[in-house]
Amino acid sequence: MNKRVSILGAPTYFGASIGGVDLGPYVVRYGGMSKQLTEIGIDFVDLGDISLPSTNNKNYGIVKQEFSNEVIDICKNIASTVENELEKGHFPLVLGGDHSIAIGTVTGILRKTQRLGVIWFDAHGDANTFETSISGNIHGMSLAILLGYGNEKFKDFLEKETKINPKNIVQIGIRDLDPGEEEFLKNLGVTIFTADDVRKHGIKYIMEKAIKILNNNTDAVHLTFDLDALDPEFAPGGGLAVPHGLSLDDTKEAIDMLKNNTNLIAAEFTEINPILDKDNITVNTTIELITGLLSKKVTMSK
Repeated sequence: MNKRVSILGAPTYFGASIGGVDLGPYVVRYGGMSKQLTEIGIDFVDLGDISLPSTNNKNYGIVKQEFSNEVIDICKNIASTVENELEKGHFPLVLGGDHSIAIGTVTGILRKTQRLGVIWFDAHGDANTFETSISGNIHGMSLAILLGYGNEKFKDFLEKETKINPKNIVQIGIRDLDPGEEEFLKNLGVTIFTADDVRKHGIKYIMEKAIKILNNNTDAVHLTFDLDALDPEFAPGGGLAVPHGLSLDDTKEAIDMLKNNTNLIAAEFTEINPILDKDNITVNTTIELITGLLSKKVTMSK
């Protein structure tokens, strides 16, 4: 990584169903991320955490849509910081926090470049809407919101011009779609590669296809990574863990191919829950993926 990396913590749980993901930035830092980045020669600055809004004594419980205002406030802060760091020529690295933070990260990037490819590692589609969501959790709506299918509050936050082209979005690791999500995404032109697709065809084949889509009529690419894309063996504390996920080796190879073959300008890692973790496996996996992402580009074997 030739650019300076700007690390931003987004310790929020407002979009999630399970507490603990708000501790993600802390445990990744405490787990030795900075030390490892220094050891491999990465130029970075830690900007600390974004400020969080007051919940006004709301009960964190059954209906999460009541936190729309809080999620929007957080995403405004993230978007502003990401935009500013890109303006400086830095590489924003956002640590979550639940996956609703992607709304802010992507919005900030779109303010700098409209022609954006997004690669979305996740076990879930994150494409429910406020009308279709069973749980009401906003982290399960983040992609739909970015595509313009949020409620009026989110539509007011997202400038009309800041929408991703669905044909430049690739999801990898998917294996738990709610009813209607797959049809919704495919009708819009989003490309979905399931974890089974990776096992069947191999990660190199999948990533070669993904990279062509990400680079097609785009100027830059963003990586958004939910730890539950991985199999629980490698990330037991990753969001809403689902069996039969991606292997760690496949994921590392995917990230290597991504950084070597796209103009990757930002990344985020989300849904790291130390309460659900075992022996810091998820934390260590996250740090390993981050250091691999930020290390110097290498020549990939054919």
